[in-house]
Order: sequence, then structure tokens, then C-alpha cells
Amino acid sequence: MREAIRIARSEQEGQPFQDDGVLEETVVRLYARGMVDPARLGQTAALLAKHRRQSKRS
Repeated sequence: MREAIRIARSEQEGQPFQDDGVLEETVVRLYARGMVDPARLGQTAALLAKHRRQSKRS
């Protein structure tokens, strides 16, 4: 999961600040649902965080 969190953080570069706790929580939730590939976990967590930020702006 550490690798997935690192990937999620790298996907967030250049975007508005995202609390690492949110990324970590998202990775853990996805892992608990069966997603175990670190690359997919990280990318999906970053995508969900981006979507949350966009939803809050609307």
C-alpha cells in the first residue's frame, strides 16, 4: 500500500493540495474491496481525489 500511496501522491503533482490522509483512506478502501495492484490503487485514488476537488468547486 505504501507504493500505491506514493503513486497517488505523484499523480497529484501540479494540482491543488490534497490531504494525504484522504489519499491514504481511499487506497485502504479500494484495497479492502479487492484492488491489490499498487499502480491501479494509486492511479484510482488520485483520480477519485481529483473528482472530489472538482465536485467541491461546483
